[in-house]
Amino acid sequence: MSNAYRLSYLRDAQSAPDGGFPIKTTGVPPASPANTLRQALKSNDLRNWSPTAPVLLCGGNADPSVFFLNTQLIQQYWATNTPSGRVTVLDVDSSGGAYADIKDAFRAAKDLIALDAIVHGATDGGAAAVREIYHATLVPPFCLMAVTSFFDAH
Repeated sequence: MSNAYRLSYLRDAQSAPDGGFPIKTTGVPPASPANTLRQALKSNDLRNWSPTAPVLLCGGNADPSVFFLNTQLIQQYWATNTPSGRVTVLDVDSSGGAYADIKDAFRAAKDLIALDAIVHGATDGGAAAVREIYHATLVPPFCLMAVTSFFDAH
């Protein structure tokens, strides 16, 4: 991707801002983006759709690949545009509440990964080791457990 294209993207984002990112204003997609990538992003945006069946959104708030703010943005949109109880959001990297056993197991797995990194010489408390596998390896099995439980109940 060229710097010229990056600049055109940024200029378009400045002239036709998204209401949900980087600063939340209206929470809705940009009305008329001119940049072709931003047009494609808008056409695939879920902020004009509401689920008709139960939905579980699962992730972790420290995900370096898929930012949890995306989940929170759609959760806020659906809170006012979807019948109550249809959408469940699970942050496996939080404590208490629903799915507490899964959250506790996730925390234990993170702690084990960090401890292993420390034992092998990490000087950052294992933070880099956790961050490196957070999205692709750490979160998925816990979300799969939650999804299984969620759909067994529905």
